[in-house]
Amino acid sequence: MQKLKVFERNRFIQQVDEQISHMQENSYSKKEIAKFLKKHKKMYKMSREDLNVYYRNLPKFIQSETENFMDYYNIEKSF
Repeated sequence: MQKLKVFERNRFIQQVDEQISHMQENSYSKKEIAKFLKKHKKMYKMSREDLNVYYRNLPKFIQSETENFMDYYNIEKSF
């Protein structure tokens, strides 16, 4: 997942959570809150699942233990 997508999905989740909190604090009816949740449920769930997978599978590199391979004219060079 691209870094920009991660930020976008985190922001979307945060906005939905903030809106629900706002609705609860301002005594919106359960019906209005349910309508809002229904509208965003699919994207919210998908975003949470994608972020869960992303954060559980971060690339792990140990400093000085990875190699960079460059290929110039079919001659490999390792740095």
